[in-house]
Amino acid sequence: MARIDYYAIETEIKTILDADSTLTGTLITVEDELLFGAERTPWVGVFLERRDAGDQSLSSGQRTRYNLRFSIWCWEYSLESISKAIQLRDDLLGKVEVALMGNRTLNGKVSTSWLEGGDLPSARVPESNGFVSGGEIILIADVTATTG
Repeated sequence: MARIDYYAIETEIKTILDADSTLTGTLITVEDELLFGAERTPWVGVFLERRDAGDQSLSSGQRTRYNLRFSIWCWEYSLESISKAIQLRDDLLGKVEVALMGNRTLNGKVSTSWLEGGDLPSARVPESNGFVSGGEIILIADVTATTG
């Protein structure tokens, strides 16, 4: 790989999630904003947050290894209660995590990947009688760029 195609990796995450039958009916987007509302949830948004290059081997100058940090947001909406929105969010988070754990190389786009924590905000939607709950999944992907 001469260069890293970051957007291709993001869209591969979406492809993996779209193919998972437990996520049928879930709106999955890449680098898009969510407009809260019942009609837009469940929603999963994939965002590339940063890249880090740690200590490099003597082959530096020929290749650079990066850890890419993706923020994958899972949002649910409920008119019933905040606890219902949280339960829906937890279910959605679990489905997304299982789908990602089942494909650690993201169909060969990265060397490996793993999950790390994330935020879990919940709130009443001010403009409506509804409630939202979100869960962030941090996905770290190991990838190498080479000169040749």
